[in-house]
Amino acid sequence: MANNLLPENIRKEDGHGSTIATPTYVQQQSEIITFTSTPLGAGVEYGTAEPFIDVRGVALVQLQVESLQPYDATAYTLGTLQSGVAVQVSLDGSTVYKTFPLTTANNPPNEAIYFERSYPYLRFIYTNGATPQTEFYFATSLHYTYTGPVVRSIGSAFNTSALAGTQRSVIFGQPESGGDFRAVALSDDDNLIVAIGNRLSQTEGRSHHEVNVINPTANTTLYTVPAGWNFHVTSARIWGFNTSTASPLQANLRNGAAGAVKGGLAVEESSTGLGGVLKAANITASHQEPVLFTTSVYWQVVQGAFQGSVVLVGYLEPV
Repeated sequence: MANNLLPENIRKEDGHGSTIATPTYVQQQSEIITFTSTPLGAGVEYGTAEPFIDVRGVALVQLQVESLQPYDATAYTLGTLQSGVAVQVSLDGSTVYKTFPLTTANNPPNEAIYFERSYPYLRFIYTNGATPQTEFYFATSLHYTYTGPVVRSIGSAFNTSALAGTQRSVIFGQPESGGDFRAVALSDDDNLIVAIGNRLSQTEGRSHHEVNVINPTANTTLYTVPAGWNFHVTSARIWGFNTSTASPLQANLRNGAAGAVKGGLAVEESSTGLGGVLKAANITASHQEPVLFTTSVYWQVVQGAFQGSVVLVGYLEPV
């Protein structure tokens, strides 16, 4: 006797009164199993009276939910997760095994929620909030195959119920001199080893580093270079104000408190006055001539009072 519950494109008579499934089962097919467009009253629950859906052999289940009023956001709880939309799963098609709350991008929701089948039977449920609905749509669709990425509009919010494609990729590049393409490497601390223009920002054994200090205290260490490393500053910016009314500002950066003053990293103001704006002191060095700090970056204020920021960008390199 034919099994009339099977869709037409997967039902085939074998000539002996039996039904067999054919390879056409893997063709693209979707169908809406259950839906309602009847508005819900205040606090009314929908779905628990509906039969469980047999999703064995289904690749993907989709719930389309649209309402004008919010659902009861605490109706279904599992651990710390709460929602007014949930999926109930069953192992035998009649007894609820677990109820999983489903997060939505908005409340009231107007979106598709995808659920990758991991139980043989399921049904979606919804509990309305305190305001009766004037429009409501709640539909479950089954997708018998899933052969591609999930397409969502660029403005759609992602949540824990949204699907995401998982893949691995390798970045390959060809040397400027030509030759075979090869994979781009990572440093031991998982930084991508790349080049910016003609200046290496990270080369083998180097680690990008930045020092950013706002309103540094006069005559203090801004950064201590770790033992066994050197700090190479490839660009710097010192910007701020002289708040002294008695002396023009003179400040510089030294390699340690007693070390050499680093040329190009000194600030000298020719006028005084509260709030006098300094000209930014900038350097941009190539990877061949960075400014080297071997012990610490020491901020020395010879006279005046500095208020502003000191930003140093470069890399750490093993000694």
